Amino acid sequence: MSLNKILVIIFFVIPGSCKVKRSEMQEVRSDIEYKLGNFDLVIEHLDKAIELMPTNSRLYFKKANCLISLKKFQKALKVINQSIELGEPTDLHYLKKAEIFLELDQKDSSFFYYDFSIRISKKPERVYESRAKSNFKLGFIDFALSDINKAIQINPGYIEGYNTRGEIYYDSSEYEKAIPDFSYVIENSIDDKVLTGSAFVHRGGSYLKTGKLKLACEDWKMAVELGMNQATVLIDDFCN
Repeated sequence: MSLNKILVIIFFVIPGSCKVKRSEMQEVRSDIEYKLGNFDLVIEHLDKAIELMPTNSRLYFKKANCLISLKKFQKALKVINQSIELGEPTDLHYLKKAEIFLELDQKDSSFFYYDFSIRISKKPERVYESRAKSNFKLGFIDFALSDINKAIQINPGYIEGYNTRGEIYYDSSEYEKAIPDFSYVIENSIDDKVLTGSAFVHRGGSYLKTGKLKLACEDWKMAVELGMNQATVLIDDFCN
């Protein structure tokens, strides 16, 4: 290899590789802070990563998701559009747009993007689930149940779908109908302590509302063992 070619590698290839590595490091840090709920730090790390790799669509998607958590919906909309422009958008990009427009009280735009996301999705059950939550939030209970039932019909093993349907039944005071869905989650989501713990809390609440106090207390104790410490209040109020 000639000296000139070696110099090209040193001055152009290696610095570019360093930028990629530094951007990846900032992205990893943002992922860690996101799990800890430190959303402002997530944005800080993602902005540094984007400065190093300004055409990385994934970074903009993550930033938009974080801005949604911070309830900065106008900024989130701008960033998710940047992500769409830079990369090959998936159903998740349009699902995020649907969720953002709903928070901005632009319902027609929201449901347009829900429909569009469903049409192009390889896993439409997660889009139906999200739309079910939106319909329930708007008070459209029948539409919410229709969507979540469709999600479960598409993927009968979709644990999150059963949890969402259980929550819809629970919040609609349909406690007997909620119990089987939360039971399914408990029996099948062994590796997800948060989801399982939440299901124990809600099933316990359903048992309480249907006059099964002993079963309720047993569920809340299981929830505490899984780290759902808020269930201790329920135990103190009803079980001691």
